[in-house]
Amino acid sequence: MGLPAFDTLQIFEDLEKAGFDEPKAKAISAVVRKVHDSSDVATKADLQHLEERVDTKLDKLGAELRHEIGALRKDNELLRKDMDAKHESLRKDMDAKFAGVDAKFAGVDARLDKLTMQLTFRLGGVMVATLTVLSLLPKIFH
Repeated sequence: MGLPAFDTLQIFEDLEKAGFDEPKAKAISAVVRKVHDSSDVATKADLQHLEERVDTKLDKLGAELRHEIGALRKDNELLRKDMDAKHESLRKDMDAKFAGVDAKFAGVDARLDKLTMQLTFRLGGVMVATLTVLSLLPKIFH
């Protein structure tokens, strides 16, 4: 939308009343007219139209951002659920492996208990034999 109409005659008459002679008043009016016609100055209507376009674009951008944020939240929730499932799976695997290790240690403990008992019996036998020999030594060498 352009600028409001420019009244060259009115400007010319105003300049003559202010004391400018006719050639100067015509020249000034012509220059002001050229500047006015070549100006690319925004009017209120231009600014209003621009504001409406900017508002429309901002509304559209806001809707797009809300949509993208919603999609990111969904992706984040899916990722969280996937991570929770993997964490649970790892925990179960570790529990199973620790149960296996515990079972192996229980087996080792049982074997150690058995060996301890065998060694105790053998040591007891050795002690009985030693005491028997020691008690017989005086009789043999006497």
